[in-house]
Amino acid sequence: MKKMQVGEAAANAGLVVVAATTAGAGVMNSTTTNALLMIGLTTDTATYQAGQNADGSEPSQEVNVIINPDLIIKALMSNDGSDGTALELFDVDTATSDGLTITVADLNTTNDRADGTLWGYDGVNKGIRRKITATSSTTATVTIAFPNDDVIGDRYLASNCWIADTDSDTVTLTTNLTQVNVGTSQSASAAELTCIEQENGTIDNEGQSNSYLHLVPTDHFYGNSTH
Repeated sequence: MKKMQVGEAAANAGLVVVAATTAGAGVMNSTTTNALLMIGLTTDTATYQAGQNADGSEPSQEVNVIINPDLIIKALMSNDGSDGTALELFDVDTATSDGLTITVADLNTTNDRADGTLWGYDGVNKGIRRKITATSSTTATVTIAFPNDDVIGDRYLASNCWIADTDSDTVTLTTNLTQVNVGTSQSASAAELTCIEQENGTIDNEGQSNSYLHLVPTDHFYGNSTH
């Protein structure tokens, strides 16, 4: 843990902060799709002030940052850019016969989940996850079959990333930069944080609002960055 001077306000604890740019005076917030030169994760908040105080007190502000380049971040999955949006449920409308083609609507209508993860929320494949290798307007295809043939009414959840996979090695953060937007397409995700594990919640633990990614930085200022 290290106190770092901020170059802009750090409005939330749990922010990914990055190294100052040429014009920056301290650590800066990441963006939803850019975490290059990551410094670490904040544990508190700080305001930002450039000008003097009338009473002569120190104007600069500091924030506590976990700067360990081996940091593992546990981030809640959100279905959109807002924090805490429940994940979308995908209902099976045609039973499968081979465990490879799951018939659910809308997996690619707006934000394609190809190269992401599909897991059972309830039903015969509850808690079992597979990588989505292709999608259509009505189906998700996996390469390794689910062990059981689902039935109409079974429900699945999905994220837009997979574990240890160059096809899905970045994420999109929420607007507050404290959670991960897994409802957007993988092709639109670019923040340099890669998934090493997922906690794929089910109906047993309200998995729509209780699923997490475990992330590590792929471009850390004090670790593996090439700056």
